[in-house]
Amino acid sequence: MPSVSIEVNVAVNGLHCWPDAPDPVAFLRDPHRHTFWIRARLAVTHYNRDVEFFEFAALVRATLEDQYPDLPLGLIDFGTSSCEMIAAFLVEELDLEECAVSEDQEHGAVVRGG
Repeated sequence: MPSVSIEVNVAVNGLHCWPDAPDPVAFLRDPHRHTFWIRARLAVTHYNRDVEFFEFAALVRATLEDQYPDLPLGLIDFGTSSCEMIAAFLVEELDLEECAVSEDQEHGAVVRGG
């Protein structure tokens, strides 16, 4: 059987900051809001999925909520975590093949498991 993966896309509203941002983008030093778009890819062993899409998406969200503090209005406080750091955390925690995290569907990072 060819290798098979499933993917889910999860949108999470959150805050983060980059305390060491260089002067041209100094505004990033302060907490700022994004919709973080997360695409998580998980290897499965057959064509009927080992994990249902809805359950997998809920697991991604719950894993983030367990790791990072909740803020009012459903925001997650990612602190100083970058897109790369969030993706790497999910790859490690959920044994993902790949995870992509972007800010507002504009800029982001991809981390592959290994």
